[in-house]
Amino acid sequence: MRVDFFPHGATQSNKGNMWRETEFALNLVQQAVNPRLNLQKCIENWDIIKIKLSEKPRSRKGQMDKIIELS
Repeated sequence: MRVDFFPHGATQSNKGNMWRETEFALNLVQQAVNPRLNLQKCIENWDIIKIKLSEKPRSRKGQMDKIIELS
């Protein structure tokens, strides 16, 4: 993104410059989306995290099995 796309004077309101409030709001959103994680706790609980993030095994038949059934 170009630096001059949103110049510092472009966010004026009745209360003055909104850059500080905008930066604070952005910081809050970033913390909500990417929370800080304790590395030690992540390592200790890695087996649980791994299970919760993994995909469930597929229950469908493979293509070769379907072809063999049709022939």
